[in-house]
Amino acid sequence: MKHRFIALVAAAFVALLSSAAHAVILEATYTGTISQGFDQPGLFGVANKDLAGDAYTARYVFNTALGHHYNDSTQDYVAGGTYTAVDYGPISPFLSATLTIGGVTRSFATPGNGTAFTSATYSEVIETVCDSNCADGNYIRNSQSPTAAPVLITDLMPFTFGPNAGDFALARSGNCGLTDQSPCAWGFFDGSGTVQIALAAPEPAGWAAMLAGLGVLGAGLRARRRDRLAAQ
Repeated sequence: MKHRFIALVAAAFVALLSSAAHAVILEATYTGTISQGFDQPGLFGVANKDLAGDAYTARYVFNTALGHHYNDSTQDYVAGGTYTAVDYGPISPFLSATLTIGGVTRSFATPGNGTAFTSATYSEVIETVCDSNCADGNYIRNSQSPTAAPVLITDLMPFTFGPNAGDFALARSGNCGLTDQSPCAWGFFDGSGTVQIALAAPEPAGWAAMLAGLGVLGAGLRARRRDRLAAQ
């Protein structure tokens, strides 16, 4: 009975590790300049500030095991969220997304919708995150064309990019006295920049589950050893 119990615990733990191994959590960090932009409410510091020429950092953390995953010989993407639920399912692959301008960071702590895409054919890499209503909501988008984009998202490496690097819009609608179609803060990413790609740290829940599994397995092995000593 105890042998069976230990075997079951070991099998469950191996399955947990296997699941964690397939859930690749990536962090993509874009840095560059804003070619055109305006911040009416002062979301990034001073109200009514022209953002042109300011440096920006956009950081995306996404789990390639979440959302809808599509891959063929030329492209790879994960997508999902409440706005795209019909096409890609309700779960967004993005765990977080932040935009920093002038030392001030605005965050999508739990992005409602997101897409991470890479295409070797078009040499294109895209990260897009928006809130629960992408049609008229907040969003951050980075779209780059590295010299040679990989087919798989998990093969992304750091690269540099040129003009037309994406755009953003934050705090839309009546909060700032504008029409419902106008953002309070908006801008276009341009100029040269760099992208850093790294494996993100495992989520706390993942660490807790693995540690718990190790603890149970260790307890079972210790009990087995005690039984052997008692039988001698």
